[in-house]
Amino acid sequence: MIFVYILIGLLIGLNIYFFTYLASKNSKHVYLAPLFTFLSIVLFMAYGMLIVGGWAGMTYLFISFGILIIAIIGTVLLPIISRKSIKNRLSKLEKINVVIFPALLVSIIVIIDLTESVYWVVDEGDAFVLSDDSYYRGF
Repeated sequence: MIFVYILIGLLIGLNIYFFTYLASKNSKHVYLAPLFTFLSIVLFMAYGMLIVGGWAGMTYLFISFGILIIAIIGTVLLPIISRKSIKNRLSKLEKINVVIFPALLVSIIVIIDLTESVYWVVDEGDAFVLSDDSYYRGF
């Protein structure tokens, strides 16, 4: 189950990086895409540790790890990507990815939600004991 949260983190990081890169592509500040992605890691981790806390907050740590992977890959590939891109214009691949990346994130979350096992708790019920010598008495 840990890898599911890392996958979700990868997709969230990919969306953050891609849309920040598209927004900063018009200006000369393309370095904002990995910077904003690294900042989102700090925000996810702070939310998981300070607001949620406990074992439930560990989920945000794994999501942050997935975002970290994308941030590192994006930082390494940024000179190659920015050199090949055309300023002020979206390429055909970028236009397709504007739809594909968010749709992929939403579809993965929906598939995980639909295929997740539902845990249920058995009703406690009432315990009736015939003898009065027992610790357990009927109500």
